[in-house]
Amino acid sequence: MPHFVAVLLLLAATDALGAKQPRYTYNIPSGQPLEKTPGYSLLLPMQQVTSITITQAPVTWKLTDASGLQLQFTAPSYLTGTSKLPYAFGPTLRLRAGQSLRISLANDLVQTGNINEDAHDMFAGPMDTNLHTHGLWDANGVYDQNQTAYAGQDNIFVVVPAKKSPSDPAATLAFVSDLKTQHLPGLHWYHPHKHGSTTLQTSTSHGAIIVEDDPFWLPAGRGLCGHLQALLATSPEVLLDISLLFFKLAANPAKYIDSPTYQYVSNASSPTNPLCCSGKHGYKFGGAMTSANGTDILLVSGAYKPVLTMAEGVWYRWRMLYSGAKGWSTFRFLDASMQNSQRCEWLLMAKDGESVCKLCTSAAKQCF
Repeated sequence: MPHFVAVLLLLAATDALGAKQPRYTYNIPSGQPLEKTPGYSLLLPMQQVTSITITQAPVTWKLTDASGLQLQFTAPSYLTGTSKLPYAFGPTLRLRAGQSLRISLANDLVQTGNINEDAHDMFAGPMDTNLHTHGLWDANGVYDQNQTAYAGQDNIFVVVPAKKSPSDPAATLAFVSDLKTQHLPGLHWYHPHKHGSTTLQTSTSHGAIIVEDDPFWLPAGRGLCGHLQALLATSPEVLLDISLLFFKLAANPAKYIDSPTYQYVSNASSPTNPLCCSGKHGYKFGGAMTSANGTDILLVSGAYKPVLTMAEGVWYRWRMLYSGAKGWSTFRFLDASMQNSQRCEWLLMAKDGESVCKLCTSAAKQCF
């Protein structure tokens, strides 16, 4: 089966004013080792990362195998750094409690036509965006929806508008979040949360946030905390960015206003999503997975059916981020005969950064 890497194409589209817009492509790898996924070192950095630069732009996602083109669609996605490399995720932030994280965001998406914010049962401003952190113990950046100027922290009412033309300068946002000194360790994430375009953007525009382990929450002298601390320190770390992309059409889409299906959301937007699906703006939409009523697809860390190798008798720390806009995924361990395996043990430690284990703090009189 062929392997693919992310490629920055040097193609450009020309708008009505003669300005050119770069085109980017992410070739979805299939059947290869997870750690070979393009950008995996940015997904799971081993050192602190407290500041990143991302650009939201149209990226064409393609999946091809020996049978031919399986999927091609274009969606708002994050380009990493000043080199603007197209991966399936933004770079992961990794920091400790008490530190600040900073995200420099530019919006290179282009949106023409008027937005009807009051339209009933429609999405609005599909190319406008902003930033939101999910799971962090973060202060609201604003308590009034009428305050649209960004003043720091997490403010979902701020809008980073799309360009009217490719030649326009990109609107930007300098996002900052200050973590509390006693913030719980765990996995969190960032993604767009502009009302009206969240469903369309989140699955292909997001990134992880890791708050490092802290002895305050696992003091060695309290119960089993010391054993758990030692286990975490020696367990190989894996980050699984799990995203369910929706292309399967409902039998009667008119009755499914809350549908996350890409074609439906694109057509139900005001104005309609220029990246999908008619090809009017030069973005092709197709492949076997989009034929007839379509098929949903599950990607793990930007890869289709990746291979994850584990050694018997070793505990692994899986940080699992579900980055789909909606939906559910079920995980099972199967043996060589594709039956449920009885040889793997699970220990669920936390959900949304909130521990489900009995933890102890250095200041607590008892474990909780």
